[in-house]
Amino acid sequence: GACWSEHDEGTNGVGTTLVDKAPILVHRSEHFRAYNASISCSAAPVFGPESDVVAVINASALTAPEDRRSQSIVFHLVAQHARLIENAFFLESNRHRWILQLSRAGHGFEPEYLLALDDAGRIVQANVRARLDLLDRAGPLPVPLHAVFQASTEELMRTAFERPGRPMALRELSSGNCFSC
Repeated sequence: GACWSEHDEGTNGVGTTLVDKAPILVHRSEHFRAYNASISCSAAPVFGPESDVVAVINASALTAPEDRRSQSIVFHLVAQHARLIENAFFLESNRHRWILQLSRAGHGFEPEYLLALDDAGRIVQANVRARLDLLDRAGPLPVPLHAVFQASTEELMRTAFERPGRPMALRELSSGNCFSC
């Protein structure tokens, strides 16, 4: 093993991702240590259901071309796969709850937002993106579904059972934005 903490090694992919809690590309001489100047690192955090960092995905090239853009695809793949792992972990951690999967209306089929509901219809957990974009103004969890969206849990369940497998629209109260679920 090796220590890649930002405190001990200075700027590097894994350490800086842990500090900033965001994806990063650290290319060649952007590394703090001179002996890492040929390395290119793409790293992204994986958040748990409580929004804590539970892992970091890292792809490093021991030798990389001078042009930073050469690592662009790797960076995007690392960030994308970190989100996929994060969502899979969220779904597994909440398999005993109702899961509401949302995407912005017209933005494809892959859900951007995951909300876990308890039996009382309260949002008890949310993936990081949902916490930032949808629940920031709602206050601490748990939050009733009807405090965030223009729908009750009963309406949502009734529609889901009447039209299984068909997407439905859900409007956010604070912004008026429409989501597919």
